[in-house]
Amino acid sequence: MKFFPLFWNMASRQILVVGEGNRAMRKLKLLLRADLDVSVAMSAPDAQIEAMLRTKKLKAASLNLESDSLKQFDYIVLALEDQSQIDRLYESAKALGKAVHIAGDDARSDFLLPAMEEVSGLTLAVSSGLSLPGKAKRFINRISRLIKDDEAQATAPQTNIGTSTLKPGEVALVGAGPGAPELLTIAAYQMLQQADVVVFDRLVSNEIVALIPSQTLCYSVGKNAGFHSVQQQDINALLVDFAKQGQKVLRLKGGDNFIFGRGGEELQELISEGISFQVVPGITAASGCSSYAGIPLTHRDYAQSVSFVTGHPKKDGSEIDWSRYAFDQQTLVVYMGRLQAPTIQKALIEHGRDPQTPIAIVERGTRIDQRVSLGVLEGLDELAKHAESPALLIIGEVVSLQQDLDWYQQA
Repeated sequence: MKFFPLFWNMASRQILVVGEGNRAMRKLKLLLRADLDVSVAMSAPDAQIEAMLRTKKLKAASLNLESDSLKQFDYIVLALEDQSQIDRLYESAKALGKAVHIAGDDARSDFLLPAMEEVSGLTLAVSSGLSLPGKAKRFINRISRLIKDDEAQATAPQTNIGTSTLKPGEVALVGAGPGAPELLTIAAYQMLQQADVVVFDRLVSNEIVALIPSQTLCYSVGKNAGFHSVQQQDINALLVDFAKQGQKVLRLKGGDNFIFGRGGEELQELISEGISFQVVPGITAASGCSSYAGIPLTHRDYAQSVSFVTGHPKKDGSEIDWSRYAFDQQTLVVYMGRLQAPTIQKALIEHGRDPQTPIAIVERGTRIDQRVSLGVLEGLDELAKHAESPALLIIGEVVSLQQDLDWYQQA
């Protein structure tokens, strides 16, 4: 046995892939599953590589690969067709003491890239080298299916639940709920297991991201208040590009797609491009966070209505008419309102809302590290200074019930 199987800590290690076409793409997909620090040197990147570069999941390396430019990398993967170029880069890398993998050349490779998958907390890795090409992937797929089938039989509910299917060239707009993985819908979970590509927001919890199969390409297009790492038009283009390549595309959003999730805008873009789509609703933050905080949004003695508003309306849109939400006996839930707390406090009080109206800020609602901070309206701005995103503001008399109904923190 020339190669010893070893699971290696790759944190802070830098990997360079040099190559073209499908051979390089296969290596990149494998490396990117593990969220490694990967750079690529490619003269003619295709649309898929360009998409990875735009979302900063992949870094572009200089095509002028001399010894000095190779020094920063710990591992080098050569997936080229030109043998003379392979030989030159191999000699340069070995002279620097670098570990090298050459696609199709086990004899000179220092390490192999096995077929790999993560399933049910297990990391499966199988390599057959060049002696039995394709057998490792087929074998690992069979093992994975056996494990999934075994778990499905053990946990399957004794009811007739349908199966949601995602088709090639189609986009599924899926709500991930407020964060707790057990609040994900069955349809959402089924589609996560089928997708070729998942494009997800910052508000999708790490626990839910962990449910995505390891072979799926994942793109984080996270947004923070006041800072968008990927612009909306680029997200739209990403969905369209992958769908037109025939991929099964899943757009995963925190909460529900159609409640301050810009889901409608993304679907309009898909329609304009002739892309078919499905929509899977999710539990919206107002419902999930209030339930886990012990705050009923309506109650016959405290609130006969509830309103959802966003703290970040469209820049060129109309300002929120806060006078509509200044009456007693109604609950106001503000999404993305933490940074706008001083404005919200001032406007509601100026329009007649009692400064002593109970308020709550729910941070990381439904998650293990959920935190609920209580106060009154006239102290909202101060309370918000100590809160962290994601945070939801709840304003209204129903908040006074929180300490009695706080089942989650007491559990």
